[in-house]
Amino acid sequence: MVIPENILYALSGLTKKGFEAYLVGGCVRDMIMGKTPSDFDITTNALPEEIINCFHDKKCVLSGMKHGTVAPIINGEAIEITTYRIDGEYRDSRHPEEVYFTKKLEEDLSRRDFTVNAMAMDENFNITDPFSGKADIEKGIIRCVGDAEKRFTEDSLRIMRALRFSSVLGFSIEEETKKGILNLFPLLSNIARERIFTELKKLLAGINAPFVLSEFKDVFLFIMPSLSKVKYYDNVKRIKGCETALSFALLFDGISEEDARDALNYLKTDRLLKDNVIRLMEDKNVDFSDIIKMRYFLKTRKYEDVSRLISFKEALELITENETREARALLEKASSSCTKIKELAISGSDLLSIGISGRKTGIVLDALLNLVIEEKCENDKASLINAAKSIEDRH
Repeated sequence: MVIPENILYALSGLTKKGFEAYLVGGCVRDMIMGKTPSDFDITTNALPEEIINCFHDKKCVLSGMKHGTVAPIINGEAIEITTYRIDGEYRDSRHPEEVYFTKKLEEDLSRRDFTVNAMAMDENFNITDPFSGKADIEKGIIRCVGDAEKRFTEDSLRIMRALRFSSVLGFSIEEETKKGILNLFPLLSNIARERIFTELKKLLAGINAPFVLSEFKDVFLFIMPSLSKVKYYDNVKRIKGCETALSFALLFDGISEEDARDALNYLKTDRLLKDNVIRLMEDKNVDFSDIIKMRYFLKTRKYEDVSRLISFKEALELITENETREARALLEKASSSCTKIKELAISGSDLLSIGISGRKTGIVLDALLNLVIEEKCENDKASLINAAKSIEDRH
């Protein structure tokens, strides 16, 4: 386990002044699992004003101070440090009305969502684990801290987080936690759809996604009612760590593009994702079994669009494993040839020199591209000029 230098500096900056300081949450979980954390959270018994004093020679970001967070800038990086706290009453199924500072680490850990996220580690790698999070990691279990229904009622996004952790970590969900999810998932209607989508996107990329999607079907039908129209269990078993657009297209296979777009609009996804998903659904039956067909397809699609479509067709068993290899070989070959007007060896100014201008320019360039795609003309300036003259004569 390695703690980055900036984080160690922040921890020691507090402990040298006589305060407690710990890494907490997901970074501790990841280090125990032998993974490199994407970020580090620090908690301390120092009050916000005391944190500022500990780093008096550093600029501090104070925007989170109301909730106990001060972020000193260390070597150009804002390191968030948060005072131990207890959450007040939750009224919106998401955020506490107030937070109260405490001097006890265990009280801070007791408000957290799952045991695997309720551990703390000091700068010497000593772990505080009052809720047996390490044992749950070893068993591969996601379990709420304390009463599951209370945790999910406080913050209903935790329902999606539990499912996401199960998918990404490959853990099972402990029985009482599972009951809490199945009893309370309608509370997700109180959560911003963007937040649900963020968790769902990560969940779909997880190694355990097919199991989670199958085990908690009612939750996902609640989020995306359109899935009631598909062969649900057939669809979800195909999702195995796929990229987001491919995962959604596999989920939606069997419904109309309009229903799929409505579901994505409901989740407030970005336009690019919607376009990529709908494009896969529209192109599902496209034939690109020879080099000319593949070039024509690349005329209107990007390389990554076609690569994703090949994966989609393979997952749906529309093409065999051997046909998949052949399609990818064709894609590589076609992508190294001319498939776009901008890749032609001539441009509109070259056509102007032989008297072709205005609306005809685009028509002739498109016709030239088709000749190149079909190997009826070389992609060099002289050949294209001659072909352009011939096209002009015919018109």
